[in-house]
Amino acid sequence: MAKMTTLTARHWWTRARLRWRSRSASAKREFSFGLDVAFTGGVVIAGLVMANTSLDTTSKFALAVLLGTFELVYLFGRSVTRRLRQLSADSLTTLPRDKLSPLLHDHLSFQRSELLDKATQLGEQSDCELSTHDMYRELLGLTEVVTKTRAGFATGSILAISSTNIEDFEDEPLAEAYLEANRDAVEQFVVVQRLFLIDQAQAEDRQVIGLIKKHEQSLVGKDGKPLNQRTSSGVKWLLKSKLSLPDQAQDFALFANEALMTQAPAGQGVELTQDIAKIRRSYEAFVRLWSRKDARTPGDLVQNRRS
Repeated sequence: MAKMTTLTARHWWTRARLRWRSRSASAKREFSFGLDVAFTGGVVIAGLVMANTSLDTTSKFALAVLLGTFELVYLFGRSVTRRLRQLSADSLTTLPRDKLSPLLHDHLSFQRSELLDKATQLGEQSDCELSTHDMYRELLGLTEVVTKTRAGFATGSILAISSTNIEDFEDEPLAEAYLEANRDAVEQFVVVQRLFLIDQAQAEDRQVIGLIKKHEQSLVGKDGKPLNQRTSSGVKWLLKSKLSLPDQAQDFALFANEALMTQAPAGQGVELTQDIAKIRRSYEAFVRLWSRKDARTPGDLVQNRRS
């Protein structure tokens, strides 16, 4: 009962945090726009009030010029501030040309350009497409970032659902590194929960059973003891036939409730996004499926096969 209460509180906190992030981003934009409008409106009102005073024409003209100057200085200051922030961010991408060989400088410069293009696309559109190999590289990188920066905190979680091309995992060169990264994450008190959505044939397939067991074993520490005793980490599976059609196609990894990577049905595309609405929908889908009473452990797969 205590564990259930803890999980309920965690889910409530996560939902509240996602709603707050969505409202906070919108509120910042609205505040910035409102500040500009308020200042300009104040200048206009001051000008109208001044125009209806008994001051002589020369004084009114001087005050009008002064108000106009205030408006120009304000707009110029806002523009300079935004530009300084941009320059500050850009300065972090400068490579030490004088300390690198020309070849290494060019190599790292190309890598930087690719990262900046991705960052720009995510910043402006909230989404960017990835190739299959890029997907595993990003999965590995995001797992390591959550481990280093979110471990031990309420946001330190990696929630994933796999339903598309599950068998292809073993053919990926980064597969073992990804499993090791998950083990390191749980050892550092990051919650790692993975749910497999499979059909009846896969539930009886030796390759699929072995693959799901590999993910379960990645939650076992180097001392051989299960790491999920210290967190709510674990691996479960569900039969697709028990799910609605939309849920059968769920395939994503959610990192710290801030970054979401999704794979389209039949592996038709991979997307990395920070869109709050998409993150919230994926989180709610994961909680709904993970909490189902018919969600089983990998041990049940072995028992089914033996029977």
